[in-house]
Amino acid sequence: MTEALHHLLDGLGLRATPEQLQALLTQLTKAHASPVQVLEQWAALERREREVRNLASRTKKASVGTTKPASDYDWNYTPRAPTRPHTKTSWGSAS
Repeated sequence: MTEALHHLLDGLGLRATPEQLQALLTQLTKAHASPVQVLEQWAALERREREVRNLASRTKKASVGTTKPASDYDWNYTPRAPTRPHTKTSWGSAS
């Protein structure tokens, strides 16, 4: 596959790599596939490639980050109740 063809297909939003497309076309040419079979296989390849990219993107966005080890956790921490004047000013009540 030529570089120009790859850029044209990429411009259409097709995400398969040139190597994947070349392998697919080689396989289908050897199998004497019909044009409909070529399009079906190409659509399946594109769907798989998009699912892989979608999963990678969602995994990257869903990262929790680092967590504190249990040995560093303060097991004796007890939150104290806020004082009444502090609570009133926090809620915007002036009285």
